[in-house]
Amino acid sequence: MVPRGHHASPACSFTVRGYFRHYKSGKTVWIAEYRKGTGRSRDKTYKIGGDLG
Repeated sequence: MVPRGHHASPACSFTVRGYFRHYKSGKTVWIAEYRKGTGRSRDKTYKIGGDLG
């Protein structure tokens, strides 16, 4: 059990997909994909369009 007020860090490294960041000023900036976490790499294949089931 994790003590209250703390969080558990991921045990692996993973990719965060790119996304648009929207600022209060109205400016929109593309944030490129990046690796997050430490340890072994964990890859994921994304299915785009079509039947996802």
